[in-house]
Amino acid sequence: DWTIISQKPNWILNSNMPIVRNKPEILLYNEKNEKISSSNYKVFAKYHDPSQEWQDLSKMNNFAVGCVDLKIEKDGIISYDFCYNIGKLDVIFANQTINSAIVNIRNNQFNFRLEETLLLKIEKNENDFSLQLNQEFFKIPKSIKASLKIGTSKSLVFDLESPFKGIELLDNEGKIINEDEKITFKNLHGIRILTPANAKALIKMQNELRSEVVIIKESEISLLPLISFKDELLRLYYLADAMDYKNKVKIELLSGDKSKTYYISGFTHTLDVEEQTERKVKICNSNDELELFAIPLNCKPEQINLIPLFFNENIYKIPECEFTNQFIIISSNNNKTQLMPRFVNTDKNFIGKDKNERIETYHQNFENSNFQSDSWKELLAYFNICINHNLPFSTFDQIRSISRSSLVLARAFFFLGINQLDIDEYIQKTIPELEKDLGICFHWIKKEDWQITFEEICSFKGNENFLKIREIPTKYFASNQLLKLLDFIDGTKLKISPILNPDIIEVRSKLNYTVLNELPRSIPNVKAYYNIPANDHHKIFLLINSPIAVAESILGIKTDYPIWGGDDFREKIRRNIQYSQYLTPDFYNHIILYTLSTQN
Repeated sequence: DWTIISQKPNWILNSNMPIVRNKPEILLYNEKNEKISSSNYKVFAKYHDPSQEWQDLSKMNNFAVGCVDLKIEKDGIISYDFCYNIGKLDVIFANQTINSAIVNIRNNQFNFRLEETLLLKIEKNENDFSLQLNQEFFKIPKSIKASLKIGTSKSLVFDLESPFKGIELLDNEGKIINEDEKITFKNLHGIRILTPANAKALIKMQNELRSEVVIIKESEISLLPLISFKDELLRLYYLADAMDYKNKVKIELLSGDKSKTYYISGFTHTLDVEEQTERKVKICNSNDELELFAIPLNCKPEQINLIPLFFNENIYKIPECEFTNQFIIISSNNNKTQLMPRFVNTDKNFIGKDKNERIETYHQNFENSNFQSDSWKELLAYFNICINHNLPFSTFDQIRSISRSSLVLARAFFFLGINQLDIDEYIQKTIPELEKDLGICFHWIKKEDWQITFEEICSFKGNENFLKIREIPTKYFASNQLLKLLDFIDGTKLKISPILNPDIIEVRSKLNYTVLNELPRSIPNVKAYYNIPANDHHKIFLLINSPIAVAESILGIKTDYPIWGGDDFREKIRRNIQYSQYLTPDFYNHIILYTLSTQN
């Protein structure tokens, strides 16, 4: 095997043959993929022409530009290849805008061609090409087809880097995305951020409902995948309720005096329920035909299934159902579209409880019933529907209600876990999504509640399943780098190094000025600081108070403002604690473990 070392310039994206700028360098490998010394083989070259003769590459002083044939000889075995020598040819872009550019060709010895298309108009002036986009298409090409030829030799065909620069979002086909166009987490793939050449750009992200938190990224890359910021965008999105239709993440692209603003939402479509009592619904402001299903509510666990809706002339008809008139309407799990789940009631006389009353009722049912009750079977049914159809777990109030207390959350952790076929997927994928969605973390659970629930679940499943059940929390704490917390829950005394001023100063230094000034202002109250030097670090109180509040929750220390239950403000506090963990996970874990160690 062999490799021709590429000397391809940045303005060429790909080509039909290896590119060099002078004499090529060839590396040879044996059957064990070990590099062979150059003294053990010979390479010959000639200009790509039948009349030319082979010359020893090592003895060639002048290497012709254009297509060059190569012959490699070792131990009587001969192989052939070719490359293209572009010499000192160079391309410089000038006057770059979103619609036009100048392509200047330097040191050109070739017939240099650019391919004109319906999208692209090209005018040639000596060594310059003037490029103009057809603005009817609102599209920017990813590259421009180009070729080099000299004499009758074989042509180099390549893709020239697109010279068009501005500040835009482009879809996967290069089409410019308008600022008012809907973008969702479903279609981030393929979207690219286009920024001006040779200029810094800022990407500013914030949640519309939680505008006090801002994430700013700087980019010097002129074409950057938006998906590279997915983690930050999701963190901002989950600072608020995923099922709030107003919940959107704003993205501002800033460069010099230019700016563009876009919004990312969780869903592509919403439901119009004005005629719900007539068993009719429709998609808001859209003629798209989605596959919709009704999920029954207020029924027995065995009746929870997906009921297809009938579609006719933009109207969806909910079939007659003998056992309930309340449903959650969802769409099929599609890669490009997703309806925001919506509660529908077809009973004109139905008077339901408000959201908080419903959630509290479900929570009490979980608190006061065993794992064989219909309440827990119902929870599992809705939970599995969320997994199988890629729905937010907060779609169902039954799932929301498990976050109201430490004890019920612990029960749900084990009960849902033992009913999953793949524990690794449950821990590594499902649990993180559930935590972000509900705005809670399972490692906040009180020590005593872990112990009580573990005994309950072992009694329910039988002690012969002890090891399988034990595997669930072990893998969970390991995935969060908190195995020492599991040791503490098991009764082991912790010996953790104290939190000192240098530790806090180091955290501050790692966070840039913008992050420090845009930390959420709503922070959890704590009983004490456990000898942590917090007084001189008010700018990062959130990062200090959050893990202390978690440790106090684990210890069961009663405070005036516990992190469990409460109103919308307490939910905001919980989501801010999660944001704190996301920003400084090692510091967060260190404070939790140290605080616990002071109470051994």
